[in-house]
Amino acid sequence: MKKFLCTVIALSFFLLSACGEEVIKPNESGVDTSVENSDQSETTSTEVTESTSDGEYSFESSEQPFSEESSDEDVVYSGDYGYTLVNTVAMICAYKGKDTEITLPSELDGYTVTAVTDDAVSGKTSIKRITLSDTVVNVGEGAFVGCSSLEYVFIGSSVAVLHSGAFDGCKALKEIEVSSANKSFSSVDGVLYNGDKTVLLRCPEAVEKEELKLPATVGAVEAGAFSFCKGVKKVELPDGCALGERAFYYCMDLEDITFGEGLEDIPEKCFFGCVMLKEIAVPEGVKSIGNYAFFGCISVKKATLPASVESIGDDVFKNCSALKTIETAGEYCKNWYNETGKDYINS
Repeated sequence: MKKFLCTVIALSFFLLSACGEEVIKPNESGVDTSVENSDQSETTSTEVTESTSDGEYSFESSEQPFSEESSDEDVVYSGDYGYTLVNTVAMICAYKGKDTEITLPSELDGYTVTAVTDDAVSGKTSIKRITLSDTVVNVGEGAFVGCSSLEYVFIGSSVAVLHSGAFDGCKALKEIEVSSANKSFSSVDGVLYNGDKTVLLRCPEAVEKEELKLPATVGAVEAGAFSFCKGVKKVELPDGCALGERAFYYCMDLEDITFGEGLEDIPEKCFFGCVMLKEIAVPEGVKSIGNYAFFGCISVKKATLPASVESIGDDVFKNCSALKTIETAGEYCKNWYNETGKDYINS
């Protein structure tokens, strides 16, 4: 069985490469923070791949397809599922059922199911619960995008590649649970982590936890990990935890963030649109604050910047309409305030 899974994983990565997937190396914190913007939409291109003591995981976000688009002639239907064959293994690419609970099969017509391709089960508003079988290795970009009633996902033991956009638009998603036998991913309080809980990958948009204290093992919060979350009011970060770009992007109910020691950067758009955030207290040790880091935090009345800050990006406090005070320490911050910061103050 182990040899079989290794063969399947190798085949799956070959497929990803063959289809033009761009591989982006993580930085030292394990978080890649490349963001591409346009006038109409914002997309993140990210892949984190990390070897751990338990195994290897790949958490990817890309505009490139998970696999080559199949023509209608290539798709075979077995019951409610459509699939394509690649070297005698099946990849689910369509679902036409209307069940509220589905378990993706481990076998279709005698072929082992190893992947769920891009948009395969997208837009199915009836689905509330999804279970990924233990044979599935890859989950494609947008695989379940727009499943607006989806509340619960169970990830089987073999999933090793999971695209960050797999659950985009799943506004009702409360919990992501991972098999205890999975060495690539894990979960705590319904939140998705890598296998050894050193990287927080995704917090479900409707997670039923108002306060989250991240495990002490967490060294990074992945780009966009808390984006569009509702209900989370307080997050406590452990010491040494780095933040990816847009980590709390439009985390609508976030009121309080506790930073751990050792944080050096607050990256671009990290707290963009956190409309309930009450106060910004950048901790000592932070050296840079990225563009739009606190853009649109309309409830913030006070911000504090320490002497360690050496770089502040553009429009960092723009549209913070309640901001009355910015306290600064150190020559750089004081000069920045006199030149730029005072313009953010609202009377």
